[in-house]
Amino acid sequence: MARSNVLSFQLVLCLFLLHFATATHVDDIIPLPSAIVSPSNSVVAINNQSFELNCTGTGALTWYRGFNFDTPLTNQSQLLDDNVTLSLTITLSDDKSGLMDEMSRTYFCTASNSLGVARSHSVQIPFFQGFGEIDNTTVVVSLGQAVALFCNVTQRPVPTIVWYKNDSRIEPNTVDDTNPKYILLDGGQHLVIYNLVNDDITATYKCGVINVVNPQTSNDTCTLYKVDTIPGGMNAFIAYRRPIANQFVSIQDSTISYFYIAATNGATEVGASGAITPTMQDGDLLRIRFTNTLVSTSGLTVILDRDSINVDTSITVGYTVVDPLAVIDFPSVVNASSFHRFESENISFTCMANGTNPRLRWYFNGLPLDHNDETLVLTNLSVANAGTYQCFWDGFFEHERESVSWALYVQIPIPPRNIALSVSQGTLIDSNRTLLPTGSPATLDISFVSDSLPAVAWMYTDDNLTVEINFTNSTDYSATGPVLIHKDEDIYRISLTVNNVSTSTSGFYHAVIDDSRTTPTASHRWFVSQYIPLSTPKLSFGPFPCFLQSESSFVTCSAQSFPDPRITLIHSNSELTNGITTFDQFTGLKIYTITIGNSMTDAGRYTCHATASNTTTPRADLDIKFCSKPTIQSVPTLSGNTNEAVNINCTVNSAPAADTTVTWSFNGVRIQNSDRRIISIIDNIHQIRIISLQDFDAGNYTCFVTNTLIPANASATIVLTVIHLVACRMETTVSSDRGTFEWPETMSDSSVNISCPNGPSGATANRKCTNNSTWESPNVTFCATSVISNQFRNISKVNVTAENVVSIFENLTDLVMNTTDAADQNTDNIRTASAILNQTAILLSDPKIIMNLSSSELLMVHHMFYH
Repeated sequence: MARSNVLSFQLVLCLFLLHFATATHVDDIIPLPSAIVSPSNSVVAINNQSFELNCTGTGALTWYRGFNFDTPLTNQSQLLDDNVTLSLTITLSDDKSGLMDEMSRTYFCTASNSLGVARSHSVQIPFFQGFGEIDNTTVVVSLGQAVALFCNVTQRPVPTIVWYKNDSRIEPNTVDDTNPKYILLDGGQHLVIYNLVNDDITATYKCGVINVVNPQTSNDTCTLYKVDTIPGGMNAFIAYRRPIANQFVSIQDSTISYFYIAATNGATEVGASGAITPTMQDGDLLRIRFTNTLVSTSGLTVILDRDSINVDTSITVGYTVVDPLAVIDFPSVVNASSFHRFESENISFTCMANGTNPRLRWYFNGLPLDHNDETLVLTNLSVANAGTYQCFWDGFFEHERESVSWALYVQIPIPPRNIALSVSQGTLIDSNRTLLPTGSPATLDISFVSDSLPAVAWMYTDDNLTVEINFTNSTDYSATGPVLIHKDEDIYRISLTVNNVSTSTSGFYHAVIDDSRTTPTASHRWFVSQYIPLSTPKLSFGPFPCFLQSESSFVTCSAQSFPDPRITLIHSNSELTNGITTFDQFTGLKIYTITIGNSMTDAGRYTCHATASNTTTPRADLDIKFCSKPTIQSVPTLSGNTNEAVNINCTVNSAPAADTTVTWSFNGVRIQNSDRRIISIIDNIHQIRIISLQDFDAGNYTCFVTNTLIPANASATIVLTVIHLVACRMETTVSSDRGTFEWPETMSDSSVNISCPNGPSGATANRKCTNNSTWESPNVTFCATSVISNQFRNISKVNVTAENVVSIFENLTDLVMNTTDAADQNTDNIRTASAILNQTAILLSDPKIIMNLSSSELLMVHHMFYH
């Protein structure tokens, strides 16, 4: 668990203990924390990829993602107007990372109060995990018949599946329509198309899912291939799906149903030994029903016939009878406010449920316990056991159902408490300091609450040395008590009198109260001192002469007085209150120090005031500047063309600007502004502009920055080179497999593109002329090869006839198999192959030509078209 979550639960636990430690009446009723989520079932994200959950409960509500308290969702939650409902809105498109992970798709909420922390059941959003492969996307059909197409979505629960025809969404009929065109079965996994027409066969079909985190469509596209007679031995039975082999059913279900999916126009029948008759048939959705015998069965046999021809026999199905989850309530303890125990005692909690294989999880303050028995036994109790306990059940048809919640608090012996100080002489300052003149007595009274009569020892501290006061041998002190002054509330009082305030009796006093059951408790310290007049305040600053950027500084104001003075530090008309104060009780010296982050807004005047006992001294003022060490941003090297202008820039950051100077040098010699080299400043950019670059301008240019306030300096050197432009000459290159390339004259540091000699259309080769005026190797990978291109040109000129169709197919097959280079697999060559196939298709549409071909030639042509 993250540290922040650990601390938050420690705070809840402390509040819980504080409640019982300070409660006067243990019978006060505090509601148990409770958290209820709506909707209570699994959530499916809608099309805009967002969803909303509501948590209603008693206590402070918080939403989490995952299984523990690792990911609080504070920024995505909003308390509704009823003040008892915390709404969580998740936009899944903003956070898709890790959503395949079950933890990232699980949400729960908690409610916390002084009794502990309770959690809700978990809700989980399904995340679509993709489509499975389909063995055959081309389906043989016949006009007037029906076909069933399959969408391979194996995820459970199945998301909303839709189908598209030519990319347009299909709106299906229902299974009750007497003349349906489209039926979706198995939650959309099967699309049945009835009474096929040419428009249906020429279309393409694909499926998609829409109500998941990332809506998408399948990469597989289904196509239909029309024949006059469907091959095979199924007697024109188009499609069917076997029923699910095993089902889980409840003892409350009277019947069990098994479904076939059939797409046929014939007389299709289903049956089974022992089935309820008559079987039901809605269009082509066939159902076999059995009576639930309340005994799990695995040996049921169902059959499927069409036109008295057995299509599928001896399919064995079955069902498993399970008891739904039923949680047993305990009216005497359900939602009890609390259970009281003392340290070292024991307690047990019990959760029970009926059903088939119920599974139990225990939680303590919302965190899972490593315990799955019905009875949870806690022995040798301590404070760490205090909090809220919950048990949740999992069973068939139900998930994370809460059984009961309890709150437990552990009572421990409480040390003396509610300590209050008062003085009978002198002035009490800040509840524990008394100002007295020399020679006067001072009496301190202390009252406190204790469960028993305690022993008391008085302690005196001077110069960090603490000793116990010995009243037997001392005349400086006297003490009384403890005395019980309020029996019903166990209030005691003790007193200490300093008979004569002097230098030897000035210092700190406190009482140690010991009730023998707990660790002795020390009272607040009481200080006795003489009066010290207020001094003039002093204001100092360091450790730099200014507020140096990125370095911490401090401002200190001090004054001397007793009672201790109040020191106020002002900057920009605002009091600075986040400093650190130290005070010497004996000398009266008070020092107030504040650390400054050293930004530009911190500069200016600081004023210190000191007051004490209605006395104010003159103020102290100090003006402080903001400064920053000089830094330079520049390029290390720079080049320019001859006879052209070039700018050499240094971006200087240094404050204050009045204390910053910048100078330039060339090859170590300082340079001044001139007609050829113009020095200028624009904001913080210092520039030398050379009007017409010559060879003698090449060299090292250095800008030197000095801040005289800090002091500090910086420098940067820019190396300037002069470039003489030369072009790459015209050149011819010959590629052994892609042709001859004529490269034109090209300027240095630029590229040129030329057309490929062998195509394809629009393809180019490119080559770069470097800044040294030399050619790089050409890139001709997008150009087609000479051999393959010539072969495609030659075959495109041949006219396909009955006499040469076989040889042309053989040559085309070899040519296609040899076309392995990506550049040869281009649109031009594809058009050539397509044209030959079109000619062949037209030729083979003539029955006379078909009759003149041998069976082996027909088989080869068939393979070319369909494989």
